[in-house]
Amino acid sequence: MKFCLPKRAFWIGAAVYFRRLSIAQDTEGSSENLFHFRRTTQVSAAFVFFFAFSYCLWAVDWLMSLEPHWFSTIYGVFIFGASFKASMFTLGLLLYFLKSQGYMQFTNDSHYHDIFKYAFGFTVFWGYIFVAQLLLIWYSNIPEEGVYYIKRYIVDSPIYVGGNFNVLFFLNILLCFVIPFFGLMARDAKRLPKYFVPIAIVALIG
Repeated sequence: MKFCLPKRAFWIGAAVYFRRLSIAQDTEGSSENLFHFRRTTQVSAAFVFFFAFSYCLWAVDWLMSLEPHWFSTIYGVFIFGASFKASMFTLGLLLYFLKSQGYMQFTNDSHYHDIFKYAFGFTVFWGYIFVAQLLLIWYSNIPEEGVYYIKRYIVDSPIYVGGNFNVLFFLNILLCFVIPFFGLMARDAKRLPKYFVPIAIVALIG
């Protein structure tokens, strides 16, 4: 817990700093004065490396530690991919909401298409890492690693969460991969709100 505090403080500090630069760009910036835009770009390029590394550590500290006898070298990447996927779905929904309220009128279907292409790509990435982690645990044949999937796969076992945990396990796969993957495969699904809004909501619930 104590190890996580410096990382979170740095994340919050970066968010406050980026917000300040954004407000300054809106109030002071112009097409001739791009200081705030360039500063945001430079700081973001440096911060993204720290965030990727520290977020993986956070996943291990706060989430993987719930299973103290289980370990996985790919778990941090798995959580990072899931979070990036969720952020793209959230960004798409926020953009649609703001545009429906009269803001962001300069955006068009191409912006939605780009956002949900990222969401689709990281949905595939999430599924890939999910299978990769399963394969790593399977062919290593180490009992301490296998317990992660045993707890989630054993059917009707009163030992693990009343035997109902396996329902959540398969529901997670359905909501986080199957529906977003097939739902966003078509081009129109990434551009038309009647398609991507329900898919994004389902994915975020997952």
